[in-house]
Amino acid sequence: MDEVSEGHQADAATTALAVTAVDRAGVLAEAAQVLLSSLEVEATLAGVARVMARWLADWCTVATVDDGGALRRAAWATCDPSCEEAVRALTEHLAPGTGPEAHVGHTIATGRSRLVAQVFEDEQDFCAGQSEQASLVRHAGLSSLIVVPIVGRGRTLGAVTLVRGEYREPYGPHELALAEEVARLGGLAVENAGTHEALGVAELRFRSFVDSLGAILWEADPTTLAMSFVSRRAEDLLGFPVERWLDEPGFWAGKIHPADRDYTVSYRRVATGEGRDHELEYRMVAADGRKVWFQDLVFVDVGEDGRAQRLVGIMVDVTRRKRAEHVLWESRQRFATLARTLQASLLPPHLPEIPGLDVAARYRSAEEGLEVVGDFYDLFDLGTAAGGGEGWGVVIGDVCGKGPEAAALTAVARHTVRAAAMREPRPSRVLVQLNDAVLHQDAGERFCTAVYARVLPGADGVVSMALSCGGHPLPLVLRADGAVETAGCPGTLLGLFDEPDLTDTDVELAPGDAAVFFTDGATEAKRRSVLLGEDRLRAIVSTCTGLRAAEMAHRLEDAIMAFQEESGPSDDLAIVVLRVPEADRS
Repeated sequence: MDEVSEGHQADAATTALAVTAVDRAGVLAEAAQVLLSSLEVEATLAGVARVMARWLADWCTVATVDDGGALRRAAWATCDPSCEEAVRALTEHLAPGTGPEAHVGHTIATGRSRLVAQVFEDEQDFCAGQSEQASLVRHAGLSSLIVVPIVGRGRTLGAVTLVRGEYREPYGPHELALAEEVARLGGLAVENAGTHEALGVAELRFRSFVDSLGAILWEADPTTLAMSFVSRRAEDLLGFPVERWLDEPGFWAGKIHPADRDYTVSYRRVATGEGRDHELEYRMVAADGRKVWFQDLVFVDVGEDGRAQRLVGIMVDVTRRKRAEHVLWESRQRFATLARTLQASLLPPHLPEIPGLDVAARYRSAEEGLEVVGDFYDLFDLGTAAGGGEGWGVVIGDVCGKGPEAAALTAVARHTVRAAAMREPRPSRVLVQLNDAVLHQDAGERFCTAVYARVLPGADGVVSMALSCGGHPLPLVLRADGAVETAGCPGTLLGLFDEPDLTDTDVELAPGDAAVFFTDGATEAKRRSVLLGEDRLRAIVSTCTGLRAAEMAHRLEDAIMAFQEESGPSDDLAIVVLRVPEADRS
């Protein structure tokens, strides 16, 4: 057994500072909230177990000594509700002070903590040869444990055993110091709960916490919001004597940052009037001009008449967290700018004007611009290049994945299609060359899907289109009469096989007809667990009869976004519309 530490550390408060200020403040704030919520000893012990399990353990137990000197398991808790039955079975079969609680007796007798950083397999039998108990302990996956005393006013009232399983990092001195601090608060709470049960003095328990917390505790009048009590921590954090908080009218509101003052004060008045506990984050200006962010947890004490009688609050300094959030926000903005710039380089800056065709495109990323994604499209002039034939090439595709690797493969795909289209009149042959290019990119398991079409406007107003699909959703054709058809035949994903199965299909577009190319962000748009799907998309397309290409693209995008409005875009989306104008709109 690797015993890292034994005994209460005299500098526990200093050691606990190694835990981030936000985490430590959060633990102490929740401990205060939980331990202030009951005036009964048993409920307070259960509160100690809940706080320890939530922040520091997979599960924990609280043991006390009864009047006869025997150990009693007073409470237990887990961090995962799904584990409750297993822990319940374990605690029911193991007597107090055995198994993981083997160190409890020593801790209660000496008042010293015990930290076991790693319990090895051959050392897990704490059960004095009792095979059933040993089996239960091994099955629980015990890996690391802490035992800390619950001390109140100079005497040890019990001990808390905190357990972590094999999948967690072992305990260290930081967790030990924080556990000791919470247990110390728990000891004060238990003592005061006992005092209240004996003497009926509820106020004593509240006062016992005041100087132990790293947060500001306060009381205020619900009508005027004037402070009637403020802990000394306020002077440490902001530099103003406590007497100013209590004696100067409007002191608290006057020290709130002007940008936060109106909202904070008005919200508190409304919440207090409604008798609601509430939470606010706002800045206060310290005596030296510093801006200090606070998370203020406010509990409204409501009387029998339904009116607020007093306010009790806990102000936790969250300045470091707010600074970190701001740095993260700035970093995200920089990444977003870089990603948008790179993404723009992978899409055509503008669509060409094609005689006899009305064209439009829309593109939207699901990642709020923070990553380069694999959806791409292009529309280009084939001219009279050797072997390629005249007309226009249109491609839409999707590279598997996101980030720099996907961006590189997207660039390869787009440029490969352009180059191949100048030599190959058959769309399937263009996609074969794209397949070869992806295979030779050493892109791991990355692949792409694509639809390529060669479009040739005719003198009679009819547009001929030859297309081939490589694993991509097939385009939809909207006829002038509102009918919606699927164009092309499904084909093999590109970049996975040496010889993909690809088919060429010829389609004619008459005046008023339109071809809609799209990526799977359209059909896979999700509302809760329901996909938009091809049938809904066809229905949306059918409503676009008579619209220009740009109007169609906007309507499709808006309808898809509206479908997934609650959860936001679940995938990237690209849409390209080719429409043959009617005679009066040409």
